[in-house]
Amino acid sequence: MLERVYYAQPKLLIVMNTNIKSPIKLLFWKLEGDVTLRITIDGVVANMKIPKNLRDQISYMHGLNWMGGKELYQGPGAMKINAALWEMKQGAKVAYGTLNGYGVSPSSKMVKEFYRGLEKGLYSDDSKGVAKYLKQGRLVGGKRALIDLLKWYKDNSVRLEPGTKSTRQTYINNIEKFLATVGKPELPADSFNRAMMKRFVDWMRNKGKKPLKDSYINENIVFIKSAMKEGYDREFIHENLIANFAFKFTRDVHTDHLTIDQLQWLRSTDFTKPTGFMPGVEEPLEPLKGPAVPCYGEKMQVVVDLMILCCYTAFHYCDREGLQDEHYSFWRNNYWIEKVRRKTKRHKAKAMIKLRPEAIAIIEKYGGLSNLPRLPYRTNANYLIKLGQLMGLPYTLTTGIGRNTFAYQCLNIWGHSLGVTATMMGLKSVNTICKYAEVEKEGVDREVNYENVGLYSGPQVVQQCKPVVHGIFRVFRTGA
Repeated sequence: MLERVYYAQPKLLIVMNTNIKSPIKLLFWKLEGDVTLRITIDGVVANMKIPKNLRDQISYMHGLNWMGGKELYQGPGAMKINAALWEMKQGAKVAYGTLNGYGVSPSSKMVKEFYRGLEKGLYSDDSKGVAKYLKQGRLVGGKRALIDLLKWYKDNSVRLEPGTKSTRQTYINNIEKFLATVGKPELPADSFNRAMMKRFVDWMRNKGKKPLKDSYINENIVFIKSAMKEGYDREFIHENLIANFAFKFTRDVHTDHLTIDQLQWLRSTDFTKPTGFMPGVEEPLEPLKGPAVPCYGEKMQVVVDLMILCCYTAFHYCDREGLQDEHYSFWRNNYWIEKVRRKTKRHKAKAMIKLRPEAIAIIEKYGGLSNLPRLPYRTNANYLIKLGQLMGLPYTLTTGIGRNTFAYQCLNIWGHSLGVTATMMGLKSVNTICKYAEVEKEGVDREVNYENVGLYSGPQVVQQCKPVVHGIFRVFRTGA
């Protein structure tokens, strides 16, 4: 059957009828002087240029016909050109068939990229070649495994701090173990539905010896949903079946902080020598578990110094590591640190800290902010875990605990208002401080004064008591 392309359609050079029931359509088009093979799958187009030597020759052609499965070109070198065009079309069909044959629903762009890889010898037309393309090739459409999508999101979505990147890898490990448990390690991302997410939640709740907190489970869910949304928006996956999944839970407010006695022990102890446990902490009978780092030495002393600095400046690890002399200033007879926090840099929230002597002493010990020791994230974290064990802490010691400690001291020890505390910590709202601190006995004793009242003499006196409260957060009131 002869299917002629009329010259009244100047852009269309040839329609290549593959004569197979397939969603792929192959056409040659002339776009801005260049001849391209247009690959169309499900209405999505990818244009692939033909070799330059062929483009130069075809630019002089007057028309192409389809007849009996052969491209007929009337002009010089017709046999060579026709054979090359036929080979190109067959290569695209092989690329599509190979991907489709090994369980991938290829997009037009995938066919184009895999064809180019076959042409250059980067991939083979078998299962190994497909696996190599999916792992090393750029993430494109098709049925990609959920784990591959999560790994791409971790590595390419945004620039991550070391701690955040490590945390996201933990989330990936969790979902990877879950999928292996249910026998679906290669589950496609666009097949991960609400029912599977609920099974993941149940699995997380019963994962270890101790039940995981719902807030941690929610962090895993938020990461998975963010990766799925990004993949769907970029057309990396065809469906996002968990877009409307909601996990309801009661959010935990972490207010763990160091006490004044614990801070004093850190400041007064020489950690370059064997120190033992903090006074009042019962030494365990068995060796300490956890990271294999020494309990004392020069590096431990550095970690302690930097932790003390966190407790008096409220900086997390990433902000502390970025401190430079340009952030250090002297104004109105006091030393200050002014720095935009990385976490809130898009809001341009600047931490403005009027330094206390304890922080100044650490900075001067090392010769300025620019000369502060810089430790790898994991090294710093391992030494803090060991330090927390020496202190007998019921929680893991991190630089975040130092930030909580700063808020605790501001509200309970130093008597700062919520607004001042929020400004020094680089927060836009005082409401956020509820995550970091609760007023304790010291703050109540300092702020609440009973005026013109004698000793307790019965209910009538209690009714006359009028508590005076200034800048106290979450104080339980009694009396009238």
